Amino acid sequence: QIAELVNAKPEQRRRILEDAAGTAGLSSRRHDAELRLRAAEANMARVADVLGGLTSQINALKRQARAAARYREISSEIKGLEALASYLAWAGAHHEVGTEEAGLTQALSLLATATDGEARGLLAEIAAAGALPALRDAEVRQAAVVQRLRTEADGLEREEARARERQAELTARAEQLKADGAREAALAEDAAAHGAGLEAERAQLEAEAGAAQAQGQSVAVALEAARAAEAAASATLSTLTSGLAEKRANKQRLEAQGADEHRRLARAEAEAKAAREALAQLEALPAVAGHADAIVWRDKAEAAVALQDESIGLAERMLASARSEEDRTRRISAERRMAAEKLATEHTTLARLFAPPKDAKWLPVLDGLKVARGYEVALGAALGDDLDAPADARAPAHWTQAPGADDPALPEGVEVLAAKVKGAGPLLRRLRQVGVVARADGARLRALLRPGQRLVSREGDLWRWDGFTASAEAPSAAARRLEQRNRLEELEAALVSANEGATEAADDFAAAAAAREAVATAERVARDDLRRLRSEHAALVAQVAAEEKSAREHEGKRLLHTDASRRAAEAITEHTERLTALAGEIAGLPDLEALCREHAAHQAETQRLRGETGKSELAAAALATAHAQRKQRLAAIASDASRWQSRAEAAAEHIAALTARQDEALLQLKDLAGVPARIAGTRAKLMTDIAGAEAARQAAADALAAAETAARDAARLLRDIQAELSAAREAKARVETRLEAARTRRSAESQRIRETFDCAPEHVLAAAGLESAQNLPPADETARRLQRLREDRDRLGGVNLAAEEELTGLETQFTTLEAEKTDLEAAIAQLRQAIGKLTREGRKRLNEAFEQVNVHFQRLFTTLFGGGEARLEMIEDPEDPLAGGLEIIAKPPGKKPATLSLLSGGEQTLTALSLIFAVFLTNPSPICVLDEVDAPLDDSNVDRFCTLMDEMARSTETRFLVITHHPVTMARMDRLFGVTMAEKGVSQLVSVDLVTAEQFREAG
Repeated sequence: QIAELVNAKPEQRRRILEDAAGTAGLSSRRHDAELRLRAAEANMARVADVLGGLTSQINALKRQARAAARYREISSEIKGLEALASYLAWAGAHHEVGTEEAGLTQALSLLATATDGEARGLLAEIAAAGALPALRDAEVRQAAVVQRLRTEADGLEREEARARERQAELTARAEQLKADGAREAALAEDAAAHGAGLEAERAQLEAEAGAAQAQGQSVAVALEAARAAEAAASATLSTLTSGLAEKRANKQRLEAQGADEHRRLARAEAEAKAAREALAQLEALPAVAGHADAIVWRDKAEAAVALQDESIGLAERMLASARSEEDRTRRISAERRMAAEKLATEHTTLARLFAPPKDAKWLPVLDGLKVARGYEVALGAALGDDLDAPADARAPAHWTQAPGADDPALPEGVEVLAAKVKGAGPLLRRLRQVGVVARADGARLRALLRPGQRLVSREGDLWRWDGFTASAEAPSAAARRLEQRNRLEELEAALVSANEGATEAADDFAAAAAAREAVATAERVARDDLRRLRSEHAALVAQVAAEEKSAREHEGKRLLHTDASRRAAEAITEHTERLTALAGEIAGLPDLEALCREHAAHQAETQRLRGETGKSELAAAALATAHAQRKQRLAAIASDASRWQSRAEAAAEHIAALTARQDEALLQLKDLAGVPARIAGTRAKLMTDIAGAEAARQAAADALAAAETAARDAARLLRDIQAELSAAREAKARVETRLEAARTRRSAESQRIRETFDCAPEHVLAAAGLESAQNLPPADETARRLQRLREDRDRLGGVNLAAEEELTGLETQFTTLEAEKTDLEAAIAQLRQAIGKLTREGRKRLNEAFEQVNVHFQRLFTTLFGGGEARLEMIEDPEDPLAGGLEIIAKPPGKKPATLSLLSGGEQTLTALSLIFAVFLTNPSPICVLDEVDAPLDDSNVDRFCTLMDEMARSTETRFLVITHHPVTMARMDRLFGVTMAEKGVSQLVSVDLVTAEQFREAG
């Protein structure tokens, strides 16, 4: 804690005041209130965000309602344009078919002309190619003759070149062998001269070795004698040096002990005088006793506080249970309300979907049907867009009741679709001819159908009696409408049950909220009572503590100064006796100056002997080096002589070998002298034969080139004709492809018109509101207009048919959230008032604790430093009054006022101890642990610290546990605990009761 006070920042030092003032509970409650305030503000922000989102949704729903009318208008216009575009596409495809049929006739004519030309060109190309093989063979034979003759001429040239190269090589070799023989002779003479010089040098070195051996023996005897004398002198000098050092160290130790004892004696005399003066001052002060009535009332207040604590604990548990129940009912109510709203939204959407349009004259027959669950897709596949026709006879296209007594029956085992449909009316005859089968059986049972009958699967597959088949890809609009109608009926029943459940959950939540509010009110009242009781108890405790503390302080100070006076007298006697003993020991020490002179004389003699030994060692080393060098040179002479002898013998052998090789090279030169003349005659005859063969090969090549040119011309003409034929065929294929595509497109457009508009292509203009095909707009203009309308419709996005109902629900929710926002604003205001009240109370307590601690701190600082001044300063935080700082201003004797960080290490420690003990006097603690707090202090300050600690222990009933290595501190303790290691690796705990030991000494 001392290190923390020294190194901490001012705002961190303030915590010691919070501990003394007991404001931790206030800070915790203030922190809880701030957390609740932040939570309320977060909820406020969330509600504001939700309100903003609801505003955007309401505006979006208004825009969707306006977009619905525009959507229906565009859809009606798109339907007419689609009919017109379909007719224009069919008419364009029909016209394209006629154009492509005429183009096919022209392409066939061009193809016949190109085929005849190809036949004629092919015959010409075959004739030209037939003459080429014989000409090619003749040209190849003549070329082979020329190549053979040229190969023979090249061989003669290479043979002549090799002969000339061999002559030059043999001549150069003979010259080189002659030069090598002369060089080897010179080497043999040089080897003989070196051998004679090495023999003379060896004889001289052997003579020098004999003389050096006698000189080495005399030098060795002198070296041994010098070393013995040096060893004896060194031993005597070492003995004198150790004795002199021991006596000098003993004298210095005794003198240091004497000076230390003088300082301690002066300090003990000063402490005895200060203790006597303090006792005289205490005797003049009256003692103070505690008040019995205040103690009784304090105990009663403490019991009342404990009882109220139990009451608050019970109230908190009841409040937690009530809040848990409220959260549970709130969650259930919200879930059920959301489920009911979701069902209501879906029900409203479907209801508006099935509501008849205001401008509709006739309702489709689909709206009057009731189909069993799972058969919607089958009914949509069976009837398709026919379900959109009404049953009213006034409509242009409608259903009429038709008798069907003679209709054929469906195949055996096929389920009739009419049995799954209620309210069929005029559709009954059509439905009786539709059967429902499995997907796997449809293809097999289609062969058994009679005219007018069809089969469908529940997945949407269709098989008609006339062979038409449609696979199930996606449910039709009619099927989806039927499924949505069935879903609407299910939603009506589920919505009633969901609304009842939501109402019941809302009632449960209201009851739980009321119960929680009642419990919270009771808990707040209990906490107010507890605060009042604690305030009364604290006042009584402070009164009793102040009276008792005054009595303890007076008695503690008296005992402290009495004990200090006694210890000081004992210390004076002990230090006086030690000084007398030390003076006797110093007087009995020997004369150090005589010992120093004797030591210097022996040291000079030892240095002289060491110099003689060094000279002898150098002479012996020089002789040994010369002997090693002579021995090494003799070995080198023997090796060099052997090497020169070997070199002379090798030179003689090389001279003989070189002479033989020179004779052999001269013989080969004589044999090569007539080869060039013979090769020149053979080359002249070959040149004549090559010229004749070249002329014959050129004539054959000219004839072959003319035939190949004719063949290439015929082949090029044939390729041109074939290219024209290929182009004619490709043109025919393209025309056929376009014609087939046009016919397919016309058929597809016709089929699409029949399926979409249920009429022939010539009659589709009626669906577009046109009477004739005259003055129709262009197809591309119609397509652009249709695309533009579709894009306009796509830009509208999804049109919500239930926008008005959803708008009403959102406005209701908006009103509810606005009320919740008002409640949150009121709660935030209350929390801010509570935080302000807690802040004021905490500041009051801190100021009271600061005044008490500051008074104790100033008094203790003066006691520890033997004078000086000190004070504490509060540093307020404008943002948080309970989170300011505490600054320590100290003025030791003889120094200027400064902050704690500018003092020395010992002064910082004493100042921090003054503050800690001041807090103990304000709010005593049963135990205090001090770890090495006396390390930076000198002996005088350590003694002051120990004296203050003894006084604190008596006045505050605090037990101090001190960890220290200082002998003064250990001497002032009541009991010592330590660890010793009498044996290596074995630790033992040691305990010494100094109070008992002192009593034994006094008794003895």
